[in-house]
Amino acid sequence: MQKNRATSSIVGLLAIGSQCLLVACGGTTLPAGPVVVVTPTSWDYTTDPQTYAVYVGVSPHFSAQIENPATNPLTISSVKLADPSGAFALVMPSPGGLTNNDAGLKTTVNGPPDSAVVQVIFSPTATIIYDATITITTNGVNDGGVAVIKIHALGVQPDGGIPADAGVLGDAGLYVDGG
Repeated sequence: MQKNRATSSIVGLLAIGSQCLLVACGGTTLPAGPVVVVTPTSWDYTTDPQTYAVYVGVSPHFSAQIENPATNPLTISSVKLADPSGAFALVMPSPGGLTNNDAGLKTTVNGPPDSAVVQVIFSPTATIIYDATITITTNGVNDGGVAVIKIHALGVQPDGGIPADAGVLGDAGLYVDGG
């Protein structure tokens, strides 16, 4: 039995989550259903200290984009924040039908160029490393329809105090705008 597949005329290789889709001359084979793609997949102060090493008392927003390169609509059923520190908060309003622990701007992402955004506020209260995850559950056919954003951020005192286990930040400028 032949499955329905969307095609286009792009040449190259497309990586979507843990799936890699072959893009052949004259046509692209995409899965028969929607595909969840989240960018970025992590927020990490060790790779981007200017954004994710934040002064205590400052509360910047971090954003991730949810896209669907397939033609079938992608439905976002939940967005969950796991944050043992309480330093992160999902930005509301919540999409219709989702709980207060869910956030984002919409629940359905059609094919390109449509997208949705998930935003988080980071409010460090101490000079420590903060770890959290955001789990986005969808009807996507890749990775079980689940995308995870790993958060590894750093609280820094304005006087330059950083935790001993934070590693070397070098001459990185820290985020100081209250966003």
